[in-house]
Amino acid sequence: PPPPPPPPPPPPPPPSPSPPLPPPSPSPQLVLPATTPAGAANSTACGPGRSPYHVLLTASSGHYQRWQTRVFFHHYTAIKAAHPCSDLGGFTRLLTLPDRLTLAEEDRGLSAVMTTIVARELTKETEDLGFVVLNRPTSIRAVLASGQLAARLAPDERHVFIVETDHVLLKPLPNLLATAAGGEEAAAYPFHYMDPRRPGCAPIVRRHAGSAEAAARVQQVGPSPLLISLEALRRVIDGWVNISFDMKRDGEADAEFNWMLEMWGYSVAAARAPLKHLVVERLQIEPSQQFGVRITPEAAGPRWYEAGGEPTHHVLHYTFSHEFSRDGVPMVDNRDGEWKLDKRAFQRGVPRDLPPPPRCALEAAWVLWRKLHETMEAAAPGPNHWEDAPLPASPTAVLAARTRALSSLGVGARLVGSGPWRWGGDGDLYLLRGGWAMTPWGSARWGAAQNWHEVAGDAAPAGAQVVLYLCGYQRWTHSARLEEEGGT
Repeated sequence: PPPPPPPPPPPPPPPSPSPPLPPPSPSPQLVLPATTPAGAANSTACGPGRSPYHVLLTASSGHYQRWQTRVFFHHYTAIKAAHPCSDLGGFTRLLTLPDRLTLAEEDRGLSAVMTTIVARELTKETEDLGFVVLNRPTSIRAVLASGQLAARLAPDERHVFIVETDHVLLKPLPNLLATAAGGEEAAAYPFHYMDPRRPGCAPIVRRHAGSAEAAARVQQVGPSPLLISLEALRRVIDGWVNISFDMKRDGEADAEFNWMLEMWGYSVAAARAPLKHLVVERLQIEPSQQFGVRITPEAAGPRWYEAGGEPTHHVLHYTFSHEFSRDGVPMVDNRDGEWKLDKRAFQRGVPRDLPPPPRCALEAAWVLWRKLHETMEAAAPGPNHWEDAPLPASPTAVLAARTRALSSLGVGARLVGSGPWRWGGDGDLYLLRGGWAMTPWGSARWGAAQNWHEVAGDAAPAGAQVVLYLCGYQRWTHSARLEEEGGT
């Protein structure tokens, strides 16, 4: 007779419970401004048809987010004053502070001009799991639980517009949810780098969504900028917090999603709620020197780079750097430009003497530079003054000066415009004026090796005629000896 069937496998052990979330924050502290900012109050003379929403700016402590907060608030008040009958409503800053800081130590006058709710900041490296962005959902949950966010909304404000410090309003956003006809309870921007169907993302999304049906509902959106009804925000907040923490503890999800992890936590939580978004491409623009370079549809004057007409998008998100040569050539393949505007370079503040972009830099760089300077020029003296900072040194500008000099000295002067030279079997090498070179791998800097020690202090290898810098590195990355065909 056939052998008896094997016994069924034992049931899998129950999953180990996730470590507990941080304890609920104490009731957040509400701080009202001493005076109502110009244009901050809802207009009562606009007539019917208006559907205002409340702006909620999430911020953490420190110089870095404080100067960004000033920039956002300046342009919020300016746009609200210029468009008093738009749907742009009241404003609240949601600030997280660590236990060691008081508002008086951190604030530098901001709470005197903007309504601020202070929530406890998660302890770094322990409660926040080494990811400071987890303070966003936990602080929003705290102000929802305390009722303070709902209390801040005017009677006619039923929606909240969640933004972050590195946003700049370009024009008023109409309340798109007031006329949404497809059951949408939120409006969000489609982030091109958040694709739930991508092979590396799909299994993680499915695991944290809890079912194939919920995973199929995940949209390519994040929690900022986000226009959402207060009721929908209450419904999604616990899932947003819990899934974000679960993903951070999930090694695969942490490695795959990286700095986007909390954004994924929101999008998966929204799918589980379920919560449907109106996806709005024109809600936000994220420009750099490579993409999103136009902010307005046409030029206003004889110089093409001047802004003209109404902005095409509502929010400018300056998360990416702008890198140009001193002549305005965009550094598409280089790490650094001679002129750069990158928020990460200004950890202590933005200097008032921040130089303008090169004349031919693309419009997006000019728009961002103007927005920063308009804020600095409007900052009044006193406790709410602009926190100036020294202009950071630019290693790339130093390198550019060196290579410009070394392309015009000695053998460098003879090599300008020569060739083309061939780099093995990889392609042509062109040595251009001003220390520029074009290589098979993109643009580079070059200088004559014989004179290198005069300005760089480090001699090139013996026998080298040319040094090349690729990708914006500070020190030469290649040295070469040039040989003409049929001779040396």
